Amino acid sequence: MNHPHDNFCKKTLRNRNAALSFFREYLPKKVVEKIDWRTLKISKETFVTSEMKDRFSDLLYMARMRGNLIYIYILFEHQSTVDFWMGLRLLRYMLEIWELFREQNPDENKLPKIFPMVLYHGKNKWNVKTNFIDLFNDTDDFEKYIPDFHYELNDLSSISDSEIKGTIIVRLFLTFLKHIFSDNHSILFERMIPLIVELAKTDRGMDYIRILLTYLCETSDSLSLQEVEQKLVPLLEKQKRGDIMTIADRLRQEGEKKV
Repeated sequence: MNHPHDNFCKKTLRNRNAALSFFREYLPKKVVEKIDWRTLKISKETFVTSEMKDRFSDLLYMARMRGNLIYIYILFEHQSTVDFWMGLRLLRYMLEIWELFREQNPDENKLPKIFPMVLYHGKNKWNVKTNFIDLFNDTDDFEKYIPDFHYELNDLSSISDSEIKGTIIVRLFLTFLKHIFSDNHSILFERMIPLIVELAKTDRGMDYIRILLTYLCETSDSLSLQEVEQKLVPLLEKQKRGDIMTIADRLRQEGEKKV
């Protein structure tokens, strides 16, 4: 089964430079300042089951903070509506991360910190509180018996496109994620062409353009490959024009195979 949102998120943020840019822009500054970013690497691909990949994606990173191991766990919410039980879902995945750590480090007697983060790109603004304890009706006299944590929320529906920051890849990634459930992909693509043209000039920029066009091809009914070629090809350097047409031809062939 194809999972376009899952593939798009992972193929983007498996790129170390893209992940660094994303984290530096969207993690709290006090966390960014303390992490040794030279040590950042992916620890494990996913804790989300294959049955849930249409709704969620995830990536687990590890780094060092003041010499100690820290995990950064990012969960991508692909539903167009808000998940009320996100805190419970995160707690389950965090427990799995700690259990995996214990298996891999049997001599350790302390658990590493986990920084949980949710990236949401649905149509409606996130309206669920981000503290786990808020899932309970009444906590009077029971606070010390109930686990609690806060997860960092990045709600793309609550910010304007001009507020999206990062490298060209990160800006393209977040902007298209933000609007993927809308019906104006043709207009959006045209607006993002200047960034795509700039990306095409960089080393391996065409690799990410292929990832981006694959995502659009799999998720959009309002943007055709013919339109992509017509709008993008004339603006590219001569060498890159053939690359785009080759990418488009491959996507057409793949689409025909799926029919």
